[in-house]
Amino acid sequence: TPAPARSGSPLAKLPLLSQLVLTPAPEPSRGRETLEKLLDSEKKGPRVTIAPRAAKQITVALITATMNNQGVDKGAAYCLAAVAGRHRDGSPRLIRLVPDIGHFWSDDMLPQELRDMHAKRPTALPGEPQWPFTPVVVGFQAGTLPDAVTGPHRRDDVVARKLHYLGPVEDQDLLGEQLSRIAVENLADTWPTGVWATQKALLPDADVPSLAIFAGKLKWVHWREGASPQADITINGKDLIRVPYAAHRLHDFDDKGYAMLSWFQEQPSCLLLLGLSRMFVKDGCAPHCPILLLRVFPDTLPR
Repeated sequence: TPAPARSGSPLAKLPLLSQLVLTPAPEPSRGRETLEKLLDSEKKGPRVTIAPRAAKQITVALITATMNNQGVDKGAAYCLAAVAGRHRDGSPRLIRLVPDIGHFWSDDMLPQELRDMHAKRPTALPGEPQWPFTPVVVGFQAGTLPDAVTGPHRRDDVVARKLHYLGPVEDQDLLGEQLSRIAVENLADTWPTGVWATQKALLPDADVPSLAIFAGKLKWVHWREGASPQADITINGKDLIRVPYAAHRLHDFDDKGYAMLSWFQEQPSCLLLLGLSRMFVKDGCAPHCPILLLRVFPDTLPR
């Protein structure tokens, strides 16, 4: 309760606040005629209607997804990568779609059409590998990336608000050609020698892309009981040994993508989509970002 105003105080002469009506005071430079016009326009209502700007929808081709156990209560969480836009040189670019909060998508946040995307097709032949999903088109509204995202991921992370499914990619062959054309043939062109923390990881503050697609060869696939398969790959003579396949949880539990990777092992060349994990800290080791194999595509160009 406010204290009562003292006798003689200016506060005692003010009306109740509920009875006050605030109007803008005229500027000193305005004459009486100008003031009358201003008051007359106010009686007629506002002259300008302010409406929010329509948010621009961005469409991209979703080309891969991985799953981990870093969701709520160690539940399922997903990482999405797509081909979008164009670099200044006219080539498509790889991006990672992230939600407003956090790095990963929960089941509830994904469009219904994207759930169970890796499920084996009913038309699959007996003994046929379980292939990753066919790339699809999704739409979203771009948000603002938090300042907390630093290092390589800041180059490629894009906040995707109101993510929704639009349909399959109409020309899968054209998408394959685009991926082949943007594939890098030299590992050091994307990840130079100075940004490596270990033989399979980069420095967390490296100013390099966190997503890249390379033209190379899948030399060998290692089966691991109860864990993801690992791949030995070579890119223009540079070997990466035992790179974990990050999408294994989206395959059948008794396969984990091993059959699919083994099929690509038999091919003379392929496209290797590699991505960096978020910063990893382990006892006795400096912080680093491990390299993960996100997906393998056929190479449509002669090398």
